Amino acid sequence: MKKKFNSFLILSILLLSFSCKKDNTSHTKNYTHTIVIEDSLDIRMPASVGISFFKNDFKDAILYGLQKNEIIKVDIKAKKIAGKIKIPDFYITSKLSSIHVITKDSILVTDAETSFLLINDKGEVLKKYDITENSILPENSQIISILPQIRLQESQQNVYFPVLHYAYLVQPWEYKNSNRIGVLNLASEKVTDFIIPTAKSAALSKGYNYPDDVMEPNLTVTNTNILVSYPYDDTIEIFDLSGKFLFRKKITSKYISEIPAPMKKEAYKVQQKNWNYRITMPFYDNINYHEAIGLYSRITHHEQALKMSNGKLNNGSKRTSSIILMDSEFNIVGETLFENGSLGVYKSIPLPDGYLIAPNEEYWNYEDQLIYTRKYKIEKL
Repeated sequence: MKKKFNSFLILSILLLSFSCKKDNTSHTKNYTHTIVIEDSLDIRMPASVGISFFKNDFKDAILYGLQKNEIIKVDIKAKKIAGKIKIPDFYITSKLSSIHVITKDSILVTDAETSFLLINDKGEVLKKYDITENSILPENSQIISILPQIRLQESQQNVYFPVLHYAYLVQPWEYKNSNRIGVLNLASEKVTDFIIPTAKSAALSKGYNYPDDVMEPNLTVTNTNILVSYPYDDTIEIFDLSGKFLFRKKITSKYISEIPAPMKKEAYKVQQKNWNYRITMPFYDNINYHEAIGLYSRITHHEQALKMSNGKLNNGSKRTSSIILMDSEFNIVGETLFENGSLGVYKSIPLPDGYLIAPNEEYWNYEDQLIYTRKYKIEKL
């Protein structure tokens, strides 16, 4: 009897261990929530090629895009151009690269690696912020390069921006404790702080590296939290608006079996090897919050072969991608697959309840057509 009881106990422990292991492996679960096509768009535009869209005015469904030194406005509901905002050339240090619409008459754009412009709806520059000026930097701060990605927490008038030390690209292991997010307060006109170091899961060992663009932290700011992630890492970290760490969580695509290993420094320095690695590796895009439905999402682009069937280097025209859907606690509730380049790399715009999506450029039909030809909707849980 005792022997049977011991056998039963051992079997129970083994089954429990297997069950716990399965629960902690997110990509083994069966998820059902999905994203579906809601509308098709065919909006003709002047010289659409080269226009980068970054921001929606959600109340009026106006899409704001950048083309050289102009802001193009597109009405998604009416499916037509809604106007342009021209910024005088002499105000722009380099080129417009990111935009945040505070109000219709107060628009923040980056015009160089280290400066912001605040403009009105006529293109008049209300204020220019150059964060390399000593007058607005905190004491003992380091010279930095701003990435073309800004996030505004409107209630506190703080602009959060990811920063990248030039030296970080060469020897990232030396700077793993450096803070990666800057905070510019619009009221005081000062960079008040640098917060949030590289995530432990994203820190690199000495002598190893990733291609430059995937070293940039992804940044999302909501009304209450800051979310930071990295393209080569499936872990996200959640902070409060002061930069205090709250928790981290793995958000793993069921189509990506493992995170790609970093390159050795010697291979990283060889341009062709660096490029070959970059175009084949799977990677994760930014975390997006869809406020109308209270869900988060993250786009993933899956691993692909170095060469296509014709023997040429892969151009991504057949790349497979997916969109991971998460609830308010970052539990995965679904993952929708996009095949044959139907979701282009960096060709999506998050909406309050879904996405605008463009395919790989191989499938763009007309030079004057807005490339975002599909509107997708995510249903509430």
